[in-house]
Amino acid sequence: MPPAAQFPVPTFDDPNSNASPQEFLDFLRNLVAQSLDGDPTVRIPAANKDVWVTVLSGLSETFLASFPSTDKVQWHVMHEKVKLAAASLDVIRRVSNRVEDIFHGPSDLARRTFARLLNFCNVVEMWLDVEFEPMEGLPTPRELANDALQTALLVLRSLGGAVVHIAESKVPLWKTLRAILAECLEIVTDLISRSSTLVFPVAITLFTKNSVQDATVQEPLSPDVEDKSFTLTLASVGDLPTFLSTTLAILVHSVCPPLLSQWFMTDLIRQMGETVGKAFAYCLSPSCAAPGERRATVLMKLAALSSLSPNFAHCIPNLLFRLLRHRLLEGPAVGWEVIDSQMPNLFQSPNFTAPARVDFMEILAIIGTEAWREMGNDLRVSTPISRR
Repeated sequence: MPPAAQFPVPTFDDPNSNASPQEFLDFLRNLVAQSLDGDPTVRIPAANKDVWVTVLSGLSETFLASFPSTDKVQWHVMHEKVKLAAASLDVIRRVSNRVEDIFHGPSDLARRTFARLLNFCNVVEMWLDVEFEPMEGLPTPRELANDALQTALLVLRSLGGAVVHIAESKVPLWKTLRAILAECLEIVTDLISRSSTLVFPVAITLFTKNSVQDATVQEPLSPDVEDKSFTLTLASVGDLPTFLSTTLAILVHSVCPPLLSQWFMTDLIRQMGETVGKAFAYCLSPSCAAPGERRATVLMKLAALSSLSPNFAHCIPNLLFRLLRHRLLEGPAVGWEVIDSQMPNLFQSPNFTAPARVDFMEILAIIGTEAWREMGNDLRVSTPISRR
């Protein structure tokens, strides 16, 4: 093990550490250069696994858990936190991918790491709605959000890629993945069913008996110490659609393309499809309180999930058709540009399912009577119809 992995700078769990952000950033970069760079297919022996467990736990609890929300500070002002978060995600991906048996063992490292990543993904997604001042060398909110999503997916897919049982583990890793997927689906379903009655802020604590607690519950935001790693907070009802779409995007992409353990997830995959449909219906309804642009982004993300794999086609209504119909009937609206620009690409997806003839004729009728005038000029195209 290279010297960098022995933590020459103050360790993550040292409350008296006075290391500067730049020292930690240099440490992480050196750690990658000396221990995690090179051929990603070359595995790192499990003999030093305890050191890497400390790395994963420290990064997720120190730099991901403390990432500020949009109402705390401006993006360019917290450049050190952004760089540390990006570096932490890079290390987490590399360790999860290369260290043998990193998630095997009696600890709940995989669940805690995922919980922190899920929280981080949702926090960074909120930053996508905020204008920021670009800064050279500083990741943008979009870049950091993409990194966070890919990191969460890699962690989950690393669990689903193993079907064998190792003596050190009490359960096979695919069962850990299944538990995570099932827990998230249950939380999403609970949030949708209670969306009209929830009092915000809402605390979500994964892997507990009462996962969703709103402000009507006494001390809802103060879980037991051992549960804090599993807790995230939705500050307002406007945050709910982002959480639903982000969580479902992670779940769906974690099983697409199929995993080695896909057979053990068949019922959950079907449930994912049904839950995507429910989330879409909620976000399309008047009950959804998100601002127009955020709502459009969420609807687009959910509709894209429905065309990601043929596995979902039989259990999800044609969300793209429903979104197109809603968009045409809605007429010109501020904030819906993301749908107008991205929807044509989804129609060209190989997994796109054409609507029934009666639905297709309805769309043609709506288009024939549209009255967008000059506001629809950019959306009108003249395409020759090929006869087959």
